[in-house]
Order: sequence, then C-alpha cells, then structure tokens
Amino acid sequence: MRNKKSQVTVFIIVGIIVLLIFALAMYISKSNDKSVDNEIQTMKTPLEFQPIKNYVEQCIESRTQDVIRVVALQGGYYGISNYPLEYVVPGLDVSIYLPYYLYDFENTVIDKSRLEQELSYGIESSLESCMNFSMFHYDISVDTKALDVQTSLTTNNVIAKVFFTLNIQSEDAINTIDQFDVQVQTDLLNVYNVAKLITDEQYINGNEICITCLSDIVNSIGYNLDMVEVEGDSYYVIIYTISDSNSDIVYNFAHRFN
Repeated sequence: MRNKKSQVTVFIIVGIIVLLIFALAMYISKSNDKSVDNEIQTMKTPLEFQPIKNYVEQCIESRTQDVIRVVALQGGYYGISNYPLEYVVPGLDVSIYLPYYLYDFENTVIDKSRLEQELSYGIESSLESCMNFSMFHYDISVDTKALDVQTSLTTNNVIAKVFFTLNIQSEDAINTIDQFDVQVQTDLLNVYNVAKLITDEQYINGNEICITCLSDIVNSIGYNLDMVEVEGDSYYVIIYTISDSNSDIVYNFAHRFN
C-alpha cells in the first residue's frame, strides 16, 4: 500500500488529537487507581491456617500471570472471539486466535468489562492446580459449588477476588476460608488502550493507512508496534503486535479491510 503525502498531515493531526484524548484518559485512570491497595482486604484467618491461605493465593497469583499473557496474546480473549483469525506465532509452532478489532469497517474492539470477564474465566479455568493440599497435615476439603472469580483491571494491576470454600479440620473444630485475594502488577490496561487508540484512528481514516504515523504515535507513548500484512482474494488483513522491552506483555489484534 502506498502512502499519499497529502494525507500524512491529516494522519498526524488526527493522531495528535487521539493521543491527547488517550493521555487524558490515562490521567483519569491513574487518579482512580490510587485506591487500588484499599480494594484488597485481608480476611481474618487464624494464624495457624494462614500458610494454607498464603499457598492458595500464591498459586492463584502465578496462574493469573499466565492468564494475563494468554489474554494479551489473543487480543483480550482467553477463549475465542466472535471474529477469530488463526495465527501462527513467529518462531513457535503454536497457533493462537486473534480478534478483529476492525472487520470491514465495523468496530469490534473488546470492551473493558468483557476483558475483565475473560480474565476471570481464565483464572477460574486454571484453579484446579491450586487445590492440592497434600503438603499440609490437616484434613482439608474443597467446596466449589459457589465458585466465583471477580476481576478488576486497573492502570497498573489486575485484582482478582476468588471465592470458594476450604474446610479445614483441626482437633476439635472445622475452620473455613472462603475468600482469596490477589493483585498482579501489569500494564495490560495501558496496552489495551493503545490498541483501541490505533483502531479508533484507523476507523476514522478508512482504507488509508499511514504505517509510519501509527508507529510514531505508539512509540511516543512508550511502546513498540509491529505490523504484518496478509492479502486475500478480495480483502487484506493487518496484524498488529504491541510490545514493550520492559514487559513480557505482547498484545496482538487484527484489522480486516475490503
């Protein structure tokens, strides 16, 4: 695709406007994020059983880190989106499913609440590995009938509240732990907002694509942008990859054009 010099100025002006909106949104989000530490409340657990609670929370934290990486690789989804594109990760013999954020000029960007649901789904799907208590000398039973995972995505964190019941048999009583709280530091929300910014600008400009303009905008925010073009018979697809050398988050998504 050829860039038209007469359109570069328009791209730059639109890019500056979108960038200012993005910066304002990030400022507001960071202001709201100051109370993150207050969102996690440590439930009162008898000191004797605190190692059991710590074990579960550390395991959930590790699983949450894995889920974040998968969700980022698949453009906000732990499962498969409504508009999937099968994509083989370069250098790896593995396929992932990317969402189209633009599909024939329909904006199909995942919203933040759905992104949080995908995180919750991923965490819930991986909890079984956190329920092995053979290393403890107590009789411990697990009740998952009321299993629930509530996830919040903030500027610098993923906060997960996981609810299921552990019944711990001690000498003369049954003790219960039914809430586990985890906070994982990540810039997933920031990268997601960059992906939205790219999509919003491309939506405004239609089929005209200024690769240099998009790269400059993303670089000015502090991220790297790679693009791969795939041509079909009557359409073409651009696959975007957002990354940061200081983070292990790699965020992929795609745009399809007629």
